[in-house]
Amino acid sequence: MYRQDVAEYNLDKPMDYQKTIELVNKYIVHTTQFLNRFATSCEEKLETVSRNLTRLEITTELLHRKLQSIDGVEDGGRGGGGGGSTSTSAAPAAPPPPGGGPPPPPGGGPP
Repeated sequence: MYRQDVAEYNLDKPMDYQKTIELVNKYIVHTTQFLNRFATSCEEKLETVSRNLTRLEITTELLHRKLQSIDGVEDGGRGGGGGGSTSTSAAPAAPPPPGGGPPPPPGGGPP
């Protein structure tokens, strides 16, 4: 059976060279178009990610600076050591009463 397959294959006419060149050129053109579209899509997505990352970095830096500007906030909860503002007291002082007068006595009753 193998010899019969070979004999039938030999009876087929070879493909025209012009047709082969045309098929190869179409393949190259379509592949190039696909790769160009793919590269453009990837560049657009990377640009979007880059913009979002830059926006996130700026927002994070602003929040960090706002936290540093608050009295009594130590190191932003990053654990011990290195940088950040430090407070000398264990707890921040209570704000003055709204009336502007002296605070009530510790027992809460009249003086």
